[in-house]
Amino acid sequence: MKNMTRFRKGFSLIEMMIIMALIGILSVSIGWQITRQLSRARDSERKDDLARIKLAFEDYYNDHGFYPPDGSLSVCENPDVNPLELWLPVIPCDPITHDPYLYEPDSATGGYRVYAALENSLDKSVSDLGCDDPAVGCNVSGSPEYNYGVAVGVPVRMP
Repeated sequence: MKNMTRFRKGFSLIEMMIIMALIGILSVSIGWQITRQLSRARDSERKDDLARIKLAFEDYYNDHGFYPPDGSLSVCENPDVNPLELWLPVIPCDPITHDPYLYEPDSATGGYRVYAALENSLDKSVSDLGCDDPAVGCNVSGSPEYNYGVAVGVPVRMP
């Protein structure tokens, strides 16, 4: 007697569709996580850049008795025309746009503010500074995208 059971030699169309759907869901999930982590890394770089700028400005102040003039950060990543070369060998720029960070000296107090635009507006440091309103940010010259900053002699968030 012959054995009448049939052995399959592959997957059915439904099984293949289920496998493809699972692979798609996993790919989207992993892609989203990678994108989020890259965004957090760029925000961390921005925070580090502003901390280095603040340190360089303090060193500049110790040498000159005042903070660097307006426009000192506008030549970012250009070592040939770096006015802060002794204190900051390379002036950092935003890692995505490559635009300089916004520097606003305050002539009334002798202090300054330096701003960056973090990608993650839900970052705790944004809310700690009071810059978490997406319509206003840190209230910088009509530019709501600036939601993080460092300052000396004045508050980071403009009134």
